[in-house]
Amino acid sequence: MTKISWSDAILIVFAIILLLWAQSWYNTAPMTGERVVGAWKSYSLSKFGTTTAEFRGDGTCRFRETGGAQFSCKWTDQGHGQIKIVVIEPGKNNVFFAGTVGDRLYVNEPGREPSFVRAESKFAYDRQLLAKATR
Repeated sequence: MTKISWSDAILIVFAIILLLWAQSWYNTAPMTGERVVGAWKSYSLSKFGTTTAEFRGDGTCRFRETGGAQFSCKWTDQGHGQIKIVVIEPGKNNVFFAGTVGDRLYVNEPGREPSFVRAESKFAYDRQLLAKATR
């Protein structure tokens, strides 16, 4: 039988703890690409109305505003809970980054950060009631 020294035993225990921590982090790391697929709504309390964002599993997306304006886009998962959105407009492409937290989607635009809620969620229902009550 081989004896293990205390320092070797401590090193082995530390390695096991490190591996378990890494595995738990990997299992809970944000997988934004999977979570962003679906419809999201932003209910404005001002005159801008509702904006709907639809993200498809094939990497395409679309933003629709209440007034009828529509913008096609493409999205890619950047890892670490972020996606990159390229809005395709005639003559130029605008690039934005976004991330999800539960049923909320935050889009980083220059000068503002509009938040969206997953359509058909309790958050969407609450926001819709609030937007109607302030008009």
